[in-house]
Amino acid sequence: MAPDTLRDAEGANRRGSGDRRRRAWIPHWRALHGGRRRGARRDLDPYTTDWHEPRLLFLSIAIILLSTTDAILTLYLLESGIVREANPVMRMLLERDVRTFVNVKTGITASAMLVLIPAAHVRLLRRVPVRTIMHVLFGLYLALILYELGLLAIVIG
Repeated sequence: MAPDTLRDAEGANRRGSGDRRRRAWIPHWRALHGGRRRGARRDLDPYTTDWHEPRLLFLSIAIILLSTTDAILTLYLLESGIVREANPVMRMLLERDVRTFVNVKTGITASAMLVLIPAAHVRLLRRVPVRTIMHVLFGLYLALILYELGLLAIVIG
C-alpha cells in the first residue's frame, strides 16, 4: 500500500480527507432505470430484487381489476336476492356502507399485491415461488368471476 494511506508511527491517519467516490448527478439513477439486483447473490438465499418483471405489474393489475369486478358483481347478485355474502366481516361492512365494502374488498387485494410483488422470487416453504401463488390467485379470481357471471345470467334469463 502507498505510505500516504497507512497510519504513521504515532497512529494518525494520513489519508486525504476528501471522499473520492463520485456522486450521481441524478439521485437513485439506477433505481429509476430498473435497479441493479435481478437475482440472489447465492443460489440458496431467499431474495427480493430491485427490478421486477413487467409481467408482475400486469398480473397484479389484472388481479386488482378482477377483485373490483368481483365486488361489483357481488353487489348485483346481492341485490337480486339469490345470494348472500358468505364472509361475515364483508357482510357487516356491506350493511354499513356499500362504498366501504367495495373499498375494503379491493384494498385488501391491492395491499396483498404490494406484499407479493417484492417477494415474487421467494419460495414459500422452500418449494412454491410466490409468483406461482399470484398466478393461482389470478386463476381463482377468474373462476369466481365466471361463476358470478353464470349466476347473473340465471337471474337475468
